[in-house]
Formats: sequence, structure tokens, C-alpha cells
Amino acid sequence: MELLTLNILATHWRQALDDAEDTLVDLSRSSRILRFSALELRERMEELRWERHEIELDLEALARTSHLPVRRRLDRSRESPANVPSSR
Repeated sequence: MELLTLNILATHWRQALDDAEDTLVDLSRSSRILRFSALELRERMEELRWERHEIELDLEALARTSHLPVRRRLDRSRESPANVPSSR
């Protein structure tokens, strides 16, 4: 595996995870209309955070096995983190 390939892989994973998080944020804004409970949205956001962490660990393990550095982190670096409203 080459460094460029690993960084491209990390970039694609990050984009997919960011898109999933954006979708959950959008759902939270329309949760009443779409009948999603705040609890369900929070649970899904937590599952997404766990998945992001697990994929990052897998990419780091792949990098170690390939003797390559990982230069792309999967954590979100946008100014405002996604927020899911609490239940009322």
C-alpha cells in the first residue's frame, strides 16, 4: 500500500462519515415532521461517533502494518460540531 492510497482511503472515509453526520443534523432539524425522536437521533449520533473512532483505529493499524503514516484524521474539524437536540 502506498501513502497516497492510504490518505485517499482516509479522505473517502472522512467524507462519508461527515455526510452521515450532516444527514443526522438535518434530520434533527426536521425530527418532528419526520417523526424521529430526539433519543433515536442521539443514539444514532453516538453510533456514528463510535464508528468514526473504530475506522480511525483500523486505518492506523493498516498504516502501521504498511509502515506508513496516516496524515488524515477522521475527527470532524468544522467550526461548529453537529448538535442533536435533547428530548423535551
